[in-house]
Amino acid sequence: MAAIMEVEPVGTSSTDPSIEHELKDATVSAVTVFNDRAEVTRELGLDDLEEGLQKITLKGLSKRLMNPDSIRVKAFGPCTLLDVLVARITPDVDEDAMKTLNNELQDIQERMRALEDENKLQEAALEALQAYTNYAVQPIGAHSGFEAPKPAEANGIIATFLERSMEAQARQRAINRQLSTEREAQQAVLKKQRELRSQARPRSDLVISLDVAKASSVRLEITYLVAGASWTPAYDLRMNLQDLSMEVCLFQTPPGAPHYKKKGGYGFGFPSFCLLLTLSPLLLPTNVQLRYYGQVQQDTGEDWKDVALTLSTARPAVGGQPPNLNPMLVEFEVARPLRVRKAKMAARSRGAVNSFGGAPSAASMAMPMMAMERAAMHDEMEEDDDADACLEEAPVASASTSSTGLSTNFKIEQPCTVESDNNRHKVTLTILNLGVRTRYLCVPAKSTDVYMQAQVTNTSDTMLLPSSDCNVFCDGSLITTTRLKLVMPGETFTTYLGTDAGIKLDYRPPNESRSQQSSFFQGKTNTAQYVHRCLITNTLGKAATVVVLQALPKPSDSAIRVKVTEPDMAALHGTDKGQVAKRAPADDEFGGGFEDVARGDDVELNSLTNNLIWTRRLEPKAQGEVRLEYAVEYPVDRPIHFREV
Repeated sequence: MAAIMEVEPVGTSSTDPSIEHELKDATVSAVTVFNDRAEVTRELGLDDLEEGLQKITLKGLSKRLMNPDSIRVKAFGPCTLLDVLVARITPDVDEDAMKTLNNELQDIQERMRALEDENKLQEAALEALQAYTNYAVQPIGAHSGFEAPKPAEANGIIATFLERSMEAQARQRAINRQLSTEREAQQAVLKKQRELRSQARPRSDLVISLDVAKASSVRLEITYLVAGASWTPAYDLRMNLQDLSMEVCLFQTPPGAPHYKKKGGYGFGFPSFCLLLTLSPLLLPTNVQLRYYGQVQQDTGEDWKDVALTLSTARPAVGGQPPNLNPMLVEFEVARPLRVRKAKMAARSRGAVNSFGGAPSAASMAMPMMAMERAAMHDEMEEDDDADACLEEAPVASASTSSTGLSTNFKIEQPCTVESDNNRHKVTLTILNLGVRTRYLCVPAKSTDVYMQAQVTNTSDTMLLPSSDCNVFCDGSLITTTRLKLVMPGETFTTYLGTDAGIKLDYRPPNESRSQQSSFFQGKTNTAQYVHRCLITNTLGKAATVVVLQALPKPSDSAIRVKVTEPDMAALHGTDKGQVAKRAPADDEFGGGFEDVARGDDVELNSLTNNLIWTRRLEPKAQGEVRLEYAVEYPVDRPIHFREV
């Protein structure tokens, strides 16, 4: 820890021998970046130090130095480190030089005022001359009692006006040039004054005392904390989901029939037979590659060139002890004006945000090219594929990871350069191969597209920090950019991988029928019966779990009653017929977790949104139906309508 002392103005007293260097002369060798600061290590070599007491002064500590107590100094060589202190220097202003500059500035200002006064006089003379000329050459009768000037006299007046005007304007131009020169001289004097004052601004120097055992070279290592530096995590989530399976079909064709070709397959014609090869995608989502990046930015005023860079998850600003818990009182509430609170459930229920665990955004979902389409171009790209097959993907340099139990440090193996420009500099921290499971999600009333969702398990020992910059790639194509929450080792997170045409959805507008009943207690009521049908077809070569979301209307008035006829919730959950088994709201709008992948058909009700959630397990080439049937009863004299909230 460096002590702090106030030092007298430069030049007043200093008898101890001192070796002076600028701090920038010490090379930045290593930097550890935290979330809101950086620890900088500099090295300085001192050659041919004499034996005995030596005082080394490093002038100009960083202006972004967070705390002088953070400074640490190590000395290497035949010496003993005696003392380290931070000297706050307040130099005196050169009064004689400042007085000379003030006098120059006053002279310039006097000359400028004189020129501005002359310029005003020239302007007034021009105006007076213009007024006299206009008066003198006016037509006859304009001035009673005066005769109009003769032509020769008028010409003389006009000639005099032109001559005097040209002289005055020329003088004004000369005055403006002189004023411009004087202004430049004024700015030069002001700049010298600012430089003189800046030299007298307080600065901090680092003073190191050494006891050198013998004349030799010594190396100093200085470490300190600076503000203005940070790093944020970023991720690339890469999945290769597509594989190909081949179906061979031999069928008879009429003699002389042309070659048969079908999208996704190739046919070879024979005189009486045709061989059809069909390529279909197989989804084998067993693992996913997560590339973990660190984005470093800094404006500390010091460039870091070819340094050993380390990114740390430690949070020095949080402190090492928990906050104090003050006593709590309960008291009567003071009446306050009522405030209208805006409901935010609508955006959440509609899945407006595309984040891990949220509902898919149709604009951001674009499934990469299907394997069948790539197979159709195979004959055109065969030569290029053979050439590329000779080249292997180059490895990506990553950081070495060390953990202290309280934090994780990523040490970049290669030297890095981070300039003080506050721009993001991206480095690769690690590449993780994680386990993944998939399922399919759809909202038939909104879209017939079926979205694939992946659940990734952090099977590594690395903590994944929260980030709003996570790119999701599927088969080499960028699918979306989303957010990643804090994921500890062993935890899971989900993301969407776009639409998949392998799951087909057939949804038609609901059927509606109306009837009217009479009751002694309720009077006349209308009953509207609605039937929603959705047919799901699995054309993939493997079993798939599909989650279907349907909206169940929620009455806004006690006079409106909604009765569920199908699905039969009693058979699935053992409750009374027409009553749905509610569950607590979850982060995932589409129902329970990925444990649904392993189980069969199920249906739930989200108590927050009142949406029904079906889970269907479909075998390869199988079909399944989701049917929602409900009745809405309401008074005859009060029409109803449906409205999304």
